[in-house]
Amino acid sequence: MVGQIFRYIKPERPKPATAYIYTLNDPRTDEVRYVGRTARPQERVNAHITHCLSRNREGPRGLWIRELWAEGLTPYMVIIDEVPYAERWAAENKWAKYYHERGARLTIEPYELKRMGVLTEPADQPSAS
Repeated sequence: MVGQIFRYIKPERPKPATAYIYTLNDPRTDEVRYVGRTARPQERVNAHITHCLSRNREGPRGLWIRELWAEGLTPYMVIIDEVPYAERWAAENKWAKYYHERGARLTIEPYELKRMGVLTEPADQPSAS
């Protein structure tokens, strides 16, 4: 072992067969506020919350989650679709458009909605800062 070199090896995660399309809902009103995709729902809902709290995220989703947190609440996830993993992007886009067209106050950045095909007018790009 003395003198032996060890290098980081990225653990291999098998590619999932299934993706889940989900909403994050406001526990005060049950309103849909976000549409996303994941292969690991529990990990994803936890990541949303910890990311927004630990990085002090200023976008609409971060502001909403921190507002809930200040009230002792967190959003809850609802799985709305299950699709083959290769179709996850198209399914997420379809559902984001569905909720947007029905007036949901989505906390998705405008540039993301543009990428999804939900917004057709130009959207500002995120700042580089």
